[in-house]
Amino acid sequence: MNWLIIFAMAVTASNIGAKIVSPAPQDSPAKLAEALENVRIAQEQLEQSRQQIGTTVVQLQQTVDAHKSKHIYEWSALQQPIQQVTKHADALNATQQDLNRVAEALSSVSPRQGFFRHW
Repeated sequence: MNWLIIFAMAVTASNIGAKIVSPAPQDSPAKLAEALENVRIAQEQLEQSRQQIGTTVVQLQQTVDAHKSKHIYEWSALQQPIQQVTKHADALNATQQDLNRVAEALSSVSPRQGFFRHW
């Protein structure tokens, strides 16, 4: 949700930038004053957006830090089950290799030879 806020602020800033147009030299002093006012307003809104983004970044960093310490504890608690699963996977891989060797041996035996003559 915080990323949505940042995106909204960026869109707002780009919309503000679209309102600021450089007046042509032939424009009236009123238009020049309006353009300067638009620039001042845009600068204020951009500063507010900067402050909000800074606050959001700090909040996100705090959230990440809190989750990091929580997940480090959870990660260490998961190490033993992960090691057990890894051992089972290694055993299954070894069994698969054994089965591959048996299949290879069986495929190399002709029907006339018979399986036991080959071994």
